[in-house]
Amino acid sequence: MSIKSGIAAFRKMSLVRQVLYGAVVVVAGFGIYTAVSYVQEQPTRNFQASPQGTVQLVNADGGEYRSSIRVLDTPNLRREGLQKVRPEVASEKPVLFVYRVNTTVRHSFNDVRVPLEIAFFTDEGVLNEIHSVEPGTASLRPAERYRFALMAPPGYFEANGIGMDMQTALVPDSVAVASR
Repeated sequence: MSIKSGIAAFRKMSLVRQVLYGAVVVVAGFGIYTAVSYVQEQPTRNFQASPQGTVQLVNADGGEYRSSIRVLDTPNLRREGLQKVRPEVASEKPVLFVYRVNTTVRHSFNDVRVPLEIAFFTDEGVLNEIHSVEPGTASLRPAERYRFALMAPPGYFEANGIGMDMQTALVPDSVAVASR
């Protein structure tokens, strides 16, 4: 059926049928819109449901900093990470990836929508590396083994005195999960 013949058939319908047909089209369109929105927002909802907690960082000069964080400490949470999470939600607070032991796991950033800074710490809390990552970066594997990866918005580390030159360390026993 061509578009012209479809329009002609629609015009021949009674007014009641035209209204019903229009209502069905609107409801179907709304249903499709709702389903697509749900699927697009699922990564953000999963991320927001991840546990929150705190971590303590210390500097060689004695400076201490305690930060509120999201804790990604299970394989599923770490795998999803910040991928496809809305930018305003991903930038709310730092995210701490916690592994059971030192690792060399590569972090993928294909679907991460915000620029990030990432600090990698050993199981003893020693800061190994800090990297900056832009949206669209494929992946990053640090040169050294690590147990903790702290991801934050650009400028966060400098603003809080966290850096290689400050000999910053993460206190492993300070990682506390507030909710599960």
